[in-house]
Amino acid sequence: MWPATWGLGLHPLFISRIGQDPESRPIHSFLEAWNLSSWGLQTDPHRPTGSVTISQEHEDPCFAIPAGQAYDAVDADSAVRTAGASIGLLYHGTLALRDGSRNAWKRFCPEPRTLKLTRGELAILTEQFCPHGTDPPRCLEIPGQRFGLQEILLTQDRDGAIWWHAGELQAIPTSPVRIRNTIGAGDAFTAGWLYGLYQKWDPLARLRFAARLAAAVCTLPGALPYSPVFYAQLLEETEG
Repeated sequence: MWPATWGLGLHPLFISRIGQDPESRPIHSFLEAWNLSSWGLQTDPHRPTGSVTISQEHEDPCFAIPAGQAYDAVDADSAVRTAGASIGLLYHGTLALRDGSRNAWKRFCPEPRTLKLTRGELAILTEQFCPHGTDPPRCLEIPGQRFGLQEILLTQDRDGAIWWHAGELQAIPTSPVRIRNTIGAGDAFTAGWLYGLYQKWDPLARLRFAARLAAAVCTLPGALPYSPVFYAQLLEETEG
């Protein structure tokens, strides 16, 4: 029987902040349904539960994120007390860098070690750090060295993914699937990579699993698979 925990069988601690409004209830219900801890979930008496409006342009999702949301005000002291000394890996997106939540991010992550980029995000960095143009390995190496990163993950849509580490590159093609939408694919890719890291797989095995998980999410109508069977089948195929 599949364990009543998050899809890949691990026990992450979700740290965020919600409002005292009806929009917060589905979040509690979701955590409870998947047996995820709510210890890291803070409540804000003034700000609303955060919302994001997503639209689709061709295969690329566009996000409209309003200001002044509860997740912009994560209390650093409370977050550190909740996580304690047990935190091993911190995964966050750009929301963690906004407003007051940035203070909590600094407490947890004084020296970021890994960066995950999309092709569009790499183009922005390339314009800033490689204005004269250069090949992809160099475009990854320059920001990697500038910010003291140990590794960079680059997802390239239909052209696969690349892992950079100290000048070394590993690349894989994308799994062929029928795409319904790409919302959630980036987070799925990172989740697959972190799962492989936890399992102590080599980088190529991590890349392959991450790409397979991201591709599988692209076949869904939404950003998340809500059935444990989805994950069970993926893990069985990987282990097989």
